Amino acid sequence: MSLPKFELDPAIGLSEIKLGTSLYTMLHQLSHLHLQVSYSPPPDVLIDPISLTIKKYGIRMTFDPSRQLLIKIELLDLGKLEVSYKGKPIRDKGLRTLYDHYIGPTYPGSFHDGAYVLSYPGVSFRFEMKREWLSQLESKKDDKELLEWLLEMNPRATSIAVHRYDKWLPGANKDGENLRARLDDIERLCSGDIEVDKLISYGDGKVLVKLFKHPSLKELKLVLKESMQQDILADLGPPDEVFTKNDSRTLIHSSSSKSLGSNSASVFHNYFRFGFDLLYTTERTGAVLSKVIIHNNLPTSVMFGKYAKCYWEYSKGKLSLASSRIHVKPNEMRFLQIWNPRVI
Repeated sequence: MSLPKFELDPAIGLSEIKLGTSLYTMLHQLSHLHLQVSYSPPPDVLIDPISLTIKKYGIRMTFDPSRQLLIKIELLDLGKLEVSYKGKPIRDKGLRTLYDHYIGPTYPGSFHDGAYVLSYPGVSFRFEMKREWLSQLESKKDDKELLEWLLEMNPRATSIAVHRYDKWLPGANKDGENLRARLDDIERLCSGDIEVDKLISYGDGKVLVKLFKHPSLKELKLVLKESMQQDILADLGPPDEVFTKNDSRTLIHSSSSKSLGSNSASVFHNYFRFGFDLLYTTERTGAVLSKVIIHNNLPTSVMFGKYAKCYWEYSKGKLSLASSRIHVKPNEMRFLQIWNPRVI
């Protein structure tokens, strides 16, 4: 039985699995496979990365916690698949072969936790060390001497990581500080004609939709009780689903039936791909925007995977008071209340 084939593309991805893809997109793209989602328990789930594993192929994907974009792809079991580089299968995974024939000379690697990690821009190889080698490794004076000795020993690569850096920091999956230091470099990979970057709420019924990709707009201003449905549809396109007020699933977003007006008709436009819902109330002049509901796509939520995570900020003037990007330690999060969904 032949092994599944994957093309290694440093700093880009692994075949159709591309860095910068959102967790929402990847969950739907790989829905035909058995996937395992791993995350930290609350409250660390807000600040620690999320992992998505294809157990059948031994592929693990790591997503940053604030934007849920793919930042690292790991091949944990090289015996489960066939990896190619520039169209050439990597059959011999020995250090000497990889160094001489596939990637070429690079910076010397480093030794961490019983393994040797050799990094190139966009890709890293991990080599497990034999127990009898460990005492000899300690005598090597520097990384260059260590690499020369290992080329003679020719250990086999046991895993490969694809990323967007010159090298991957050891423990980046576990160390939130290491990970968050690199999040500014994450570049989103677009999956549609329109991509929302973030929503900024000013607390006065005004919401600014920053657009990452759009045929003609860079941002869209929404004003509660003023913005009209037909104008928003023209700018954002059709919703993924539509619910009427009478649908029981909309009741969780209404504090009381009176709040929507007893004689008004209401409808929800659910934008799963953007991570938010828009509630319209029908008036004489047409359907007007009355609420914006933001979804955080937390793994602990029963709605996890249905919505993309919406990156949001809450601001007063030019001052940002809170956002979905968390840079605080769990014991400093007492003043932050994170809802899923969050209602503006």
